[in-house]
Amino acid sequence: MRENNLEEFLTYIQNYELIVTFNGKLFDVPFIKKVL
Repeated sequence: MRENNLEEFLTYIQNYELIVTFNGKLFDVPFIKKVL
């Protein structure tokens, strides 16, 4: 996903109350916050 569609992804996930990821709290979410 790096440099591709991150703004679209953010818009997409706003429709959900819960996001399920693998190791998301330690990697996925911090990575997305840093890039955005």
